[in-house]
Amino acid sequence: MSINNEVGLIPSGGEGQKLVYKLLSKTYKYTDFTAAATSDTEAFVTLPAGPVWFLENWVHLDVAFAGAGPVSNATLSLGDAGAATELINAAVVFSGLGDKTTRGARAYGYVEDGHVPIVTLTLTGGNCSGLTAGQVTVYQMIAYVEER
Repeated sequence: MSINNEVGLIPSGGEGQKLVYKLLSKTYKYTDFTAAATSDTEAFVTLPAGPVWFLENWVHLDVAFAGAGPVSNATLSLGDAGAATELINAAVVFSGLGDKTTRGARAYGYVEDGHVPIVTLTLTGGNCSGLTAGQVTVYQMIAYVEER
């Protein structure tokens, strides 16, 4: 899912550029996390080229994660390979359906060029390969400058 909204012009040699806001999202089911380990990483979305402003990040838990082991806790983080928890830091996805925001160190107003976002699911008490339930949607509001 992607929502686009152009806002204003930024002067640039008379040609102008537009500031674009996007709400990005991706839904993950328990079957997406298959590692025979207590954590597994999946790609999030491809971001536009150039600097991106990360405005807000949150998780919506649709179905609590559960599985063999038995799993006693599950958390989800959003970041990149160098800092896996920089945008969302261990949001609990084991119980309590609905929106969850557990901000990482760079969660709001952070700017990066070349960011490749990843989602990491971490379990307590079982391996990802033993999951039997769970669905979560990760949302990210970004802004970036686009040539007009």
